[in-house]
Amino acid sequence: MAAGAMAATPGASVVAWAHRKAKRPANAAPIDGLVYRVLAPDRSTPLTMATVDVHADALVDAGCDATGCFAAALLRGTDADAGSPEPILAIRYPQ
Repeated sequence: MAAGAMAATPGASVVAWAHRKAKRPANAAPIDGLVYRVLAPDRSTPLTMATVDVHADALVDAGCDATGCFAAALLRGTDADAGSPEPILAIRYPQ
């Protein structure tokens, strides 16, 4: 379901959470995705569930508006050890 479809379903709710790897290689980011679910207005039926792949040290909610929802991810570079600043990525979902 695209963000426009979410807006076209009045009363739909979106829940999201960080997916963390149980076992990961050394120097790998602890978060490997943003998982989200769009629920029907009665909140009993999931309309969509998807994952946005993102390798990050942190993931925070940035709110929703009429166009969709947003999160910010503190990225982890390849072969990085989290000892230096990395870029922040803005993620829009549902996609």
